[in-house]
This record gives sequence, structure tokens and C-alpha cells, in this order.
Amino acid sequence: MTERSDLAPQGAPSEIDRANRRVRHDSRWPLAASVTMAVFSAAFYIGLKALPETAHNLLLPDVVLAVIIVGVAAIRRSVVNRGAGHRAELAVLTSVGLALVTIYLNRFVMPDGLTPLAVLIGLLPSIPFAVYAWWVARSAE
Repeated sequence: MTERSDLAPQGAPSEIDRANRRVRHDSRWPLAASVTMAVFSAAFYIGLKALPETAHNLLLPDVVLAVIIVGVAAIRRSVVNRGAGHRAELAVLTSVGLALVTIYLNRFVMPDGLTPLAVLIGLLPSIPFAVYAWWVARSAE
């Protein structure tokens, strides 16, 4: 944190308001990243089950695009609330755990093809990102 020697006590409220606006403005990037991850992870796992023979041609570009978007969002964020950072980490770890469950079910339990159950199972890894996006949207209000 930089010290400002020219900040008078009368200017403190306006400086606090400016910092609050900046934090609220920066909350759009985590929201965009979490929504992107929710959509792309659902599309990835559903696509793997629905189109197993063409998965590498169709899904690899989606994964690369998602990584680029989330990477840009991570670079753009300048201020991170400690609680928000913890929730983001929790969302990622929960999604990875659910992805392992999804991979196991898709590999050993589910038949190939697009079925309603395959869609529901494919949505599992995206749930933590959707919940995190909802939390970020609510906290930005």
C-alpha cells in the first residue's frame, strides 16, 4: 500500500468512496471468469459424453478459449477481498472434485450418447462456479 502524504482528513471519505467504486468495478472480472468456467466446464463434460469420437476436435478449442478468458480475468483483477479469494479457491477445488466424480461416472457407469442423465452429470463440475458467480454478483450490489 502506498502512503499519500497529501491526503487531508476532509478528503478521506471521498478517497474511501473512490476505493469502494474501484473494488465494485473490479468485481465484474471474477463474475465473468466464474460464469465462463461454469458454461465451459458444463459444455466440456457434456460434449465429451455426447460426442466422444469428435471430442478432441470440438472441445479442445473451447478449453483453450476458457483458459484465455479466465487468465485475462485473473490478470485484470487488482484488488482481491480475502474472503472472495478463499471462496474462489473453494469453488475451484470443489469443481475439481466433482470433475473427478463426473469423469468416473462417464467412464464406467454412463453409456455413450446424449441423455438427460449425461447432461445432469456433465453439469456437476459447473455448479461451484455458478454458486461463486451468484455470490460475486450479490456482493457487488
